[in-house]
Amino acid sequence: MAGRLLYLASAAFAQYTAAVTLDSLTTHHVDPNSVSVSGFSSGGFMAAQLGVAYSELFKAGFGVFAGGPYDCGRDQDFTTCLFNGTPSIEKPLVNMRSWSGHQIDCLCNLKQRKIYIQAGTADDVVGLGITTLLEDQLSHFALPSNVRFVTSDGAAHAMPTDVDGQGNSPCDESTLPYIANCGYDGAGEVLKWFYGERLKPRGQGPLSGDIFSFPQIGMLGAPGLAETAFVYVPKKCQHGRRAVCRLHVALHGCGMHFEQIGDKFLVNTGYNLWADTNEMIVLYPQTTVDNGTYPTWSGNLSNSNACFDWIGQYGESDWKIGDHMRAIVNMVKTIIGRHSKPGSSIRHSTLPFDEEL
Repeated sequence: MAGRLLYLASAAFAQYTAAVTLDSLTTHHVDPNSVSVSGFSSGGFMAAQLGVAYSELFKAGFGVFAGGPYDCGRDQDFTTCLFNGTPSIEKPLVNMRSWSGHQIDCLCNLKQRKIYIQAGTADDVVGLGITTLLEDQLSHFALPSNVRFVTSDGAAHAMPTDVDGQGNSPCDESTLPYIANCGYDGAGEVLKWFYGERLKPRGQGPLSGDIFSFPQIGMLGAPGLAETAFVYVPKKCQHGRRAVCRLHVALHGCGMHFEQIGDKFLVNTGYNLWADTNEMIVLYPQTTVDNGTYPTWSGNLSNSNACFDWIGQYGESDWKIGDHMRAIVNMVKTIIGRHSKPGSSIRHSTLPFDEEL
């Protein structure tokens, strides 16, 4: 790849990225109202969990590529929520209303949130019907004008792009790395849905910024998360700059972590091209293979596919206290400046672990 479109070969990524702490990247000029999240597959299920449970934090909205309903795996076997199954959303709806304002943020916030959903008609891993149920579920709380549902004809289980990337999969095949040229710029479309057509066109040349690695440990870590994660920071959002920047969280799917597919999700999905021209930081949390056995709502299971947790594997994963959600939220709050300068107007939702930050 040309210029500073950093191709992070797994054996040599350290020469392209500096190991930093998220605190050191904080610009104190990140708009807290600009925070959004999107994810693919298990990352899509996680994006829905974050968007619903932490709706006070993800004010710009949330996007789900090839994911399913919120709370799908709690009261039914999680496999019902995969492989074109027929999960029920009735109990999840009851749960959502019961938890609103307690275990999760108030569902009333969803009326103000932009929600983006995408699925391929040939997806045989999750399935178009299951993703459609997410739209049905959210229709109870969100304004129809704020929800966009895109169907990609002939697309299999893949994060859609409109460019060819080295090592990507065919659009009509559900196979690693699950990133494919389907003639649709998924990253661009979800970001435009959140932030509007006022976004500048994506970059076409070398990127101005850098992909940094950071330790995903301590309050930023959890079982099933890797020790290292990544963040793309455009030049205008780096230290000493005055730009007011946005923040987007991009979540990969099962098997798509850096240790498995290298930098493909970081680079080939296209998020950074849009971020570079629009003063946007992109956070890339990372999972890891976890062969330990943990109790889930569907029985004792390992996380050998390195999935983000939506099945109750690491705590109550559909509540704000879920281990993976807590870690990701801690990353977000660190970037937007929990240790912000005195007098800052940045507001944060009140969380039981706020004092850790």
